[in-house]
Amino acid sequence: MKVHFVCLANSFKEGGKCVAGILLDNSREQGISKKPVWIRPVTHSHHGEIPALEVGEIELLDIIEVELTEKEQSLPHQTENYYYVPGSMKLKGRLTPSDLNQYLDEEHQLIFGNRGKAVRKEDISKIGYSLSLIYTTDFHAYEKTYHDSIYPQVRGKFTYHQLEHDFPITDPDFLWDRKRNPGKYDAPRPAYLTLSLGTEFEAWYYKLIVAVISKS
Repeated sequence: MKVHFVCLANSFKEGGKCVAGILLDNSREQGISKKPVWIRPVTHSHHGEIPALEVGEIELLDIIEVELTEKEQSLPHQTENYYYVPGSMKLKGRLTPSDLNQYLDEEHQLIFGNRGKAVRKEDISKIGYSLSLIYTTDFHAYEKTYHDSIYPQVRGKFTYHQLEHDFPITDPDFLWDRKRNPGKYDAPRPAYLTLSLGTEFEAWYYKLIVAVISKS
């Protein structure tokens, strides 16, 4: 089955890349849900990663055609995972940031079911999704150094439905841009954020900012 999606996540994953986005063919489930339909193409490798060379030219907001085969169902919260035909990804166009308003998650006011920074292992099967696109007017980034690491972690703060949030940022393009332009993201600014749940760590699934898309 060939589908088209807009790329809203393109980050590194063990041995390759993780690419995900919202379907353009049927962006919402026949009006039943207010949540757009996401897909995350995966392979049969141990971590499901896509070979980096296969998606090396793909960027955020690119429209991608891909041929899906079957749903991957080993992870109950990652309902977006689908196996795909290797080599079938093709660039078909590009959206602008302003196009994203129609694909925002209007269903969930709480991010992945709670107000915290992570979801407990015993609650993960209740979530039912692991990707979300939101819009905020006050996103900004900062660095935090933990006692067990010499390298600072880049994190993002923002407000969503009147709640303040603070998650790690894993978007490689954003991290590189911030490094080249010190201070660029220190002041609050409007942004679209792709949020995701990370892999299990000590019985918790932590919330991540996997893509930062400036409004203009």
